[in-house]
Amino acid sequence: MTPYNWNQISISSYQMNAWNFPQSVLAGTMAKVYVEWDQYIFDDQEDDGGEVVYQLQGAPISASFQLQARATTTSFNLQAYYTNVATTSHSLGSIPPIGCSSVSLRADHVLTQTLSVGGQLANGARYFDLRPVISSGIFKTGHYSTLPIIGYQGANGESFSQIISEINAFTAANAELIILNLSHDLNTDSGYGSLTQANWNQLFQQLSGLSHLYVAPNPTTIDLSTLPLSQFIGLGSAAVIVLVDAGDKTVTLGSYASQGFYNSITQFPLFNSYADSNDLSTLENDQLTKLAQNRTSWNSSEFLLSWTLTQQGIDFTQKDAPSIIDYGNQANNDLFTALPPVINRNVFPNILYIDNFNRTDVTALAIGINDYNTNWQVTGTQVQRFASLGRRVSQLLL
Repeated sequence: MTPYNWNQISISSYQMNAWNFPQSVLAGTMAKVYVEWDQYIFDDQEDDGGEVVYQLQGAPISASFQLQARATTTSFNLQAYYTNVATTSHSLGSIPPIGCSSVSLRADHVLTQTLSVGGQLANGARYFDLRPVISSGIFKTGHYSTLPIIGYQGANGESFSQIISEINAFTAANAELIILNLSHDLNTDSGYGSLTQANWNQLFQQLSGLSHLYVAPNPTTIDLSTLPLSQFIGLGSAAVIVLVDAGDKTVTLGSYASQGFYNSITQFPLFNSYADSNDLSTLENDQLTKLAQNRTSWNSSEFLLSWTLTQQGIDFTQKDAPSIIDYGNQANNDLFTALPPVINRNVFPNILYIDNFNRTDVTALAIGINDYNTNWQVTGTQVQRFASLGRRVSQLLL
């Protein structure tokens, strides 16, 4: 999706069975294109190739880009070549003074991913659902559930020490906003109970090693979603926010409440309700209906689009049942055709929540939502700007 019409300038191909692109793609729409390489046994696969160039009509500066098909002896590749176009996401000066409720971030949850936090950051993830567990005396990420008779089942992911190192390495070179949401805590060393206040204090102390922890004005009472994005990163420095939803509701942040740690329920209110289904059509209907009901204006409360298929009981009884990663790949492919048609300046998610975030095209979708909604609308002498930013994060199963 784009705020500009795409007008085709040129197209060419060699030895491609299918390489047909529309003459134009209208602003706010998307086009599905079928591409097929030649794999005839007597042809040289490496000669397969195609190019199509599009000009962005109405862009502030002359902007064009090229989509390319390339092949090697072992792979087929689609890629984009930016001839003279830049993305707004890399320009701090273009950040509008709009609250976070008009921004969309991408997010993932632990043990349903194939990349580390560092790898997901590199792919564009900025919101992390981290579920802290104590395992062998070490704070790690984990994802557990209870099954009848069997009890707790699950696995651990990266250690928090490794996550801290990866985030610090990223923020040293990138002035970006990163949100860590901590919830579903467990002590697997002690009966799978919730972390105690002492446990949390130890984790807070460890997380204090994060560089660029963001301390907001009135940090103990502020609603972070009301702050403009420029408040976090407008001065060219990264910002890291730690949100906490402890299982034991008597746990407090204590002195850490003024050191970059916040109550996720009261200080970052968010609609988050997943479909709890392994059926794609059910997921679509559930999430898009909730999106329409809860995002009724551009500054509605934060909305997390939980685009994840959930394993059901029958999945554990069938040998060839899809894994969470398999379900994630299925849902992620569907996201590109299901979500864009319902997006407008009022209806858009703030967080795209997916499994198996090992690809950058979801980031491109998030940027597309942002660019589409970052249009200037002029009514008389009044100018309004609408923005949404979507990003998503995930973790590695070790």
